[in-house]
Amino acid sequence: MVFGVFRASRNNPHEESSGGILDIQLKCFLYGAILPNENIRSSPWKLRMFNLYSVCSLLMYVPSVSAQCYALYLESENITELTDTFFTIIAALLHCSISSYLLTQRKALEHLVLKTNEAFAEFTSKLPLETKHTLIMSDAKKKIRQYTLIFIISIVITGFLWLAIPNIFWHIHNAKEKDGEDKIHWEHLSYRMWLPPGALEHPTYHFIYTYQVVLIINLLTDNIGYNSMYYALTIYTAAHFKVLATLLEDIDQYITSSDNTKSSEQNGIRSFLDGGTGFATDMLSKLSGQDETDSNRKKNSQLEEYHSLDPRHITSIPIAEDYLVNCVKYHQALLQYVEDVDAIFGTLLFIFFSLNGVMMCLAVVLSTLGKGSTGSIKFMSGVITVWIPTFLICWFGEHLTDE
Repeated sequence: MVFGVFRASRNNPHEESSGGILDIQLKCFLYGAILPNENIRSSPWKLRMFNLYSVCSLLMYVPSVSAQCYALYLESENITELTDTFFTIIAALLHCSISSYLLTQRKALEHLVLKTNEAFAEFTSKLPLETKHTLIMSDAKKKIRQYTLIFIISIVITGFLWLAIPNIFWHIHNAKEKDGEDKIHWEHLSYRMWLPPGALEHPTYHFIYTYQVVLIINLLTDNIGYNSMYYALTIYTAAHFKVLATLLEDIDQYITSSDNTKSSEQNGIRSFLDGGTGFATDMLSKLSGQDETDSNRKKNSQLEEYHSLDPRHITSIPIAEDYLVNCVKYHQALLQYVEDVDAIFGTLLFIFFSLNGVMMCLAVVLSTLGKGSTGSIKFMSGVITVWIPTFLICWFGEHLTDE
């Protein structure tokens, strides 16, 4: 899965989004059972299998949350263990809620991705984009890669601490202690939940551990997808607004140069008409409204083919008007695009901030009460999972304000 994310749609160039800004996000949504790719959508049976995969991914949360809630009931007298278990329950509910919401918005999400590919090409192709405008978009793509890389690094660290470390501790413990004991070592599991008797013995332990690994990987994959996609779309939109603002700031340059070109054309034609003879004189006579004679009527019939030489036609060419109209249409497309992004991510952000705020409070409580029986390593990984997105939101907000 990790290698697939980093390859980011290289195998199918037709699936690449605008400049590749959403390649990693779409891979995460694919592996996280949120959004199928074009190959799956084109095949009915593949799409049915993917829908089944999506349903199973959501149903996997049910036994986990149920076992955690029962463990919460059993540990109601220990505030430290209670808070620790409640933290993981909120984390599961957070990502289960967001995944369910994104599944209900699959059509809108597909439309948004398609719009990201094609929304602005119709308007930018009619505007005089220069190197500085290309640099603005390149800088935006660079920022998107930076934010996405930070998310991936934080998620990989979290995944290693929550998945690899418990299994390592379990093998070390079994190598040192051969005699059985009734005490449950929670540091040998990814998170606290109700366990049956002999849960930490082979093969029951590996079954429970594998279940937790699959669930957490699915959770972290979706986390990368929706978090980094929101940042990518916002930076991408802000860059287009910056390009539009630059085009409007330089409007005098483009319109003045166009007017100068038209003036030089007009002056050249007027000189040709004023100093010419024969056919040019006949055309001048026609334009000035003089009576035509039978002898030059045949020549004048040819003038209709050269109506573009008329200075009045040159002055009426709406170059400046076209420029302004294209800028306005570009702006309208941007506003509609922002509405489409908000329609999906507005509710998602509400869910994220609400439940993530609860997790932040629980992280503070856990730091006050102590690490409990789960170990300091997983406690630190939980803090990383909660506070890294918050830090990025603050950093991103400052960048967006500057933009």
